Amino acid sequence: MTELIDNGLVGDAVDAYLDWRDECDAVWEASDRWAHAAATDAPTAVSAYLAALDREEHAANVYAGAITRIAAASDDGRDAASAAQPVTFWRARWER
Repeated sequence: MTELIDNGLVGDAVDAYLDWRDECDAVWEASDRWAHAAATDAPTAVSAYLAALDREEHAANVYAGAITRIAAASDDGRDAASAAQPVTFWRARWER
């Protein structure tokens, strides 16, 4: 990797990581609200949970893109696309 990578790329990656972590926390909070919801509130709670998952997935993809841009800026010859693959683990589990 180059000794110096554009500070803007690194700043974008850090911001994207922090946004992703915030959305991860929101997923856990929505999951907890759903788990403790009354039966009459469950449909709304599950909708909120799924919306939180969508936001987390989007944030993960933004973060992956930021890491991919850093990898592309490096000079180590690695394939930038393999450096960061968005993970949609929870969505894949949910859709089974």
